[in-house]
Amino acid sequence: MRALSAILAIAILVTCVSSAAEARDGAKTGLRATRDGSAYPEYGEDGLVDPGLRGSYEEAAVDTYCLVWYDFEQYDWQGWKRFDETAQPGNFFRVDDFAGLSGGSFGRLVPIEGTKSMWCGTRPDANDDYLCSWEDAPGYGNSWSQWLTTGAIAFTGAVTISYHIVWDSETGYDFTKVEYDAGNENWEELASYDGAGNAVASHVIATAQASTKLRFRFSSDGAWSDQDGLWNSDGGCIIDSIAVVDMGGFNSFENFEGSAVGDHDAGIWTGEPEPGFGMYSGLKNNLIDKDPCGENFGTQIVFFIGSPNPSSSYPGLYDTPFCIGPGGIEAPCQYELVQSPIIDMTKYSPGRNELQSASIPTGDLPLLGGCRFRFTVYRDLPLPNLVFYQWHVRSITGGCPGQWEDRAFVYYG
Repeated sequence: MRALSAILAIAILVTCVSSAAEARDGAKTGLRATRDGSAYPEYGEDGLVDPGLRGSYEEAAVDTYCLVWYDFEQYDWQGWKRFDETAQPGNFFRVDDFAGLSGGSFGRLVPIEGTKSMWCGTRPDANDDYLCSWEDAPGYGNSWSQWLTTGAIAFTGAVTISYHIVWDSETGYDFTKVEYDAGNENWEELASYDGAGNAVASHVIATAQASTKLRFRFSSDGAWSDQDGLWNSDGGCIIDSIAVVDMGGFNSFENFEGSAVGDHDAGIWTGEPEPGFGMYSGLKNNLIDKDPCGENFGTQIVFFIGSPNPSSSYPGLYDTPFCIGPGGIEAPCQYELVQSPIIDMTKYSPGRNELQSASIPTGDLPLLGGCRFRFTVYRDLPLPNLVFYQWHVRSITGGCPGQWEDRAFVYYG
């Protein structure tokens, strides 16, 4: 075994119109450790068949341990937690003086003017579950969508926004954009920055609206950042000396000198993460299968609790919620994860339940040949709907969770 503890996760990923998604628990087997020397099971190319499990592990009564087993009865999460994977991992627009960072890797992590600036980025933090596994902090992470925004500003005539910006992000993929709201959260771009640079800029907003919102938006894609170490930066962006004026006398200037280090708010500006899609996982029982032989009335994890979409296939139930982009088929969409508690790989559950109350004999630990992760799932996920589920596992090393690992499959059908 590679680590002394691990975490399991089941996720549902919706990339288009969604359909019913239900889970069904199975035999009382759980996560098992065995002294069998067989190779890891091989999966079919479609990810739906697991022929390798048939015979790969021959269990023995003496040297096989049930590490933990979760049945979620009665309506008991047994330590599992829910996560909206579309939600940002934190609020990373914050005032900083960059003390102790020695300018970063490229000398950009310093206040632009005065002693403080607004930074979209993060310092290293070995005690944070999200940051402890980063490769190159300080910097920015994967899949960030961070905003520095104003409320609605009433104005007269044209509005002018000027600022001093330093940016450092992956060229062509990760951007800092300056935008204004043209009405009903319809954001229009004034400027876009990628790669690395330093600029003083000014933009005139000529619109017939009576008010608007302004924002700086930093976004990164799913790879190549300081988080995974594939793109070392002093990013994402640092902003200072923001002036907003109109022709009627409105005048706002912000240099962040009056704010404390770590503040997300200053004057008319507020740092905030993009809101997530929301969570719809929950526990439910007495669900009926279309095949009566497959009915399971026990408690199951489902991903449609609170969905506004009644199911046409399963009267009385609901489909997983549709995407909220145009036509209900474009992002943002549901991407939700349920995660187990930490599983101690040196202990097992004599009662074959969620309680790991006994230690595996120390003499057996070096002989164990790995773990079997078993679960039973009920799915009705036609491929055209582009609704999938996945499973993941990660180890805990020195108290720090590693990256999620899986077989790189999504499951459907």
